[in-house]
Amino acid sequence: MNQYPDISIAQNGYVFPNFSYFPLYSNILRLVNPIFNDYLITGFFISICCVILGMFVFKKLIELDHSPAVSKLAIIALLLYPASFFFVTPNSSSLFFLLTVSAFYWIRKRNWWLACILGMLASYTNFAGVFLLPALFVEWWGYDRKLKNLIPLLLIPLGLFTYMQYLSQTTGNSIAFYDQTQDKLILIYQVFWRYLKMLATVDFRSQVYLNIVFEFVSAIIFSVLAVYSFVKQRLSYSLFNLCLFLFSTFSGTFNMLPRYLLFCFPSFILLAQYFNEKQTS
Repeated sequence: MNQYPDISIAQNGYVFPNFSYFPLYSNILRLVNPIFNDYLITGFFISICCVILGMFVFKKLIELDHSPAVSKLAIIALLLYPASFFFVTPNSSSLFFLLTVSAFYWIRKRNWWLACILGMLASYTNFAGVFLLPALFVEWWGYDRKLKNLIPLLLIPLGLFTYMQYLSQTTGNSIAFYDQTQDKLILIYQVFWRYLKMLATVDFRSQVYLNIVFEFVSAIIFSVLAVYSFVKQRLSYSLFNLCLFLFSTFSGTFNMLPRYLLFCFPSFILLAQYFNEKQTS
């Protein structure tokens, strides 16, 4: 079961080095497992259910602004993306996607409390859930500005703070989820330079080289989409998209990037808009 850290956490609790996996998914695993009495089957079941619900909400979110054709193309593009297999394996990816697109959908519907509760659950699922705070604040600032609707935003980081409190009590280190072997922040241009050097030195016949190419090409395409999003999409979408993209590069590598790009839903909407315009022109 070591292949799936969330399952290990659900069975045995937290032990080093699994602190980077936030608790909500493993808690749900533990709750649902008595139905199947098999953590692996339970994990697949939860992930598949979450991805189906996530795509349904994603469709509804896109169709607030675009045609059904665009929503269909965006879902196809997302599911065809090579890293989308993470959505159906026992890990928190599909749950986090469901929570984030649902938070955006309900904030667009101006249900502030529900959106922010979903945001709180997202930050209890993955550190990147805290990026919903600035994104939803932008929605408040741009479209609402009622003081009573600012208060629910304070819920969003509570998921993260709850996990930090748990880590503080059990390990003495409230940020044990952070890779503390990284002694400095690596900026994105440094990561691109590092990959250019690897492309020039690694054996191009190896599997490692193919992984490097995939990560490098994904980084180029989605960095362009992250910037262009500020021209074509709502500021809240664009800000969330950019935060996710940059966050996945701070370790000095693009290793995490393919998985985090699954949550960059505004980029997939942009791709869908482009292909839809090509089809209709």
